[in-house]
Amino acid sequence: MRKAIISLIFLFPSLIVFLFLLRIANAQIITGCTNITSPGKYDLINDINLTGEPGEACIVINTDNVTINLGGFTIDGRGTWTYGIRSLGFKNIKVYNGKIKYFWAGIVAMGQNLHFSRLDLYGNDIGLYIGLSSNVTIENSRFENVYGIQLAGWNDKFVIKNNWFVDIGKNIDITTGYNSWLDDSLIILNKFGNISIAKECCIKKIVWIGGIPVETETCVMPCAGTYAGAAIGFDCAPTQSIKGCERNIFVGNFIYATDKDVHLSRSEYNKFIRNTFVNTHLEPETGLYLEGDARHNWGCENQGKIYDFGVNNTFLDVCPADIGYNVSRPCTPGWQCLDNKTLAYVVNTECEVSKIINCTIACVNGKCVEEAPPPPKPPAPEVPEIPPKVSEPIPFFNKTQLEETGWGWMIPFVSPMAFAFYIIFGVSAFVASKVKQQSGIVFALTFLTGILIASLANIIPSWVGITLILIAGGIVAYLISKIAGE
Repeated sequence: MRKAIISLIFLFPSLIVFLFLLRIANAQIITGCTNITSPGKYDLINDINLTGEPGEACIVINTDNVTINLGGFTIDGRGTWTYGIRSLGFKNIKVYNGKIKYFWAGIVAMGQNLHFSRLDLYGNDIGLYIGLSSNVTIENSRFENVYGIQLAGWNDKFVIKNNWFVDIGKNIDITTGYNSWLDDSLIILNKFGNISIAKECCIKKIVWIGGIPVETETCVMPCAGTYAGAAIGFDCAPTQSIKGCERNIFVGNFIYATDKDVHLSRSEYNKFIRNTFVNTHLEPETGLYLEGDARHNWGCENQGKIYDFGVNNTFLDVCPADIGYNVSRPCTPGWQCLDNKTLAYVVNTECEVSKIINCTIACVNGKCVEEAPPPPKPPAPEVPEIPPKVSEPIPFFNKTQLEETGWGWMIPFVSPMAFAFYIIFGVSAFVASKVKQQSGIVFALTFLTGILIASLANIIPSWVGITLILIAGGIVAYLISKIAGE
């Protein structure tokens, strides 16, 4: 019996190794340039260094629902190929975790529900070229190209978050072609330029964004430090479009460029909250430029220079207490509290302010209160309602985190089906060690092991595997009771 138990103990590591190799065998692996025509997950397992005759695109995506994990590897176009990755007209595309360099465009994409993260786009003419797209996320990436991101055509609902731009031309360019713009997007916590500023110049503050606290940092300009940047950080001043960029929200960005930090024309209803528009003694005129018919733009607590040559644009020194990033419009003319100690006279519905008063005690309902009001009576305690129980899946693991860190093969081993197997296997092995007859037990345990392997390898559906495990558990229990009775 001891030999049987020892054999079972050594079975588990072998089983794990076998299933890992089985998963690798079934994975969709990329080792060179390829044309993807089937949905699924694809893993790059080595660098791709393109040589020989120049080509158009190394990896071509020709279907929806594709995820490419570059695995930390590099695709090198050697300056002769056009695109590193191309996906035109497809949805639910995700590319992450790798480096793409020396192409005309590192990635060119058009579609819906696109996600690009943890990328290093280096030495390309354009790092990321996107057109006619919606619901696009670009985050946690580094851009060091001539143009970092270039948008063409109608684009909306982007999230550009926590990226670092050290390009030499423009970091984000929306001026190419006919009728190019970006609407209804969030540009938040990005760093534009290769900058190092003395910390004593900067102030940190929490801004609530969609109910989530976000720490932002603005810095008083000019300030000592080192600076290098593109010509323009964010450029939406199209010359061949019927409109510019509208209803975008810029929060907590740190922007340095040698000509203009942000450049808008024909752009309306954009909001700028706690951004730093960096200028130096060498480049003293950089900042936010609103030109032409840029109108109805709004901002608060931004640092640096703002050049307003537009119409009905408003910038406040202090943000309202409940700013979030959703500033209510239109404003109500008259005396209004900007926060709990700041009173302002709002001229019109476009939120233009003509006078600001700092209240000694507090600002309440459009008036300064000069005496502290008595403390409010505590509300009567409410008996909380007990919410009905809702059955939810037990979060055994963070599936996305495991997949993105290369540990996705472990997911089957922490599933509910696997835990059911572990419990039955352990109890059965323990009881089997206490009785003399063991052939039925060993057979049942072998059957359980086969079920687990088949389920984890997706040979049979998981619900079939769970059902068979429960049936086999009943057989084990019956055999144990018979053996114990004898």
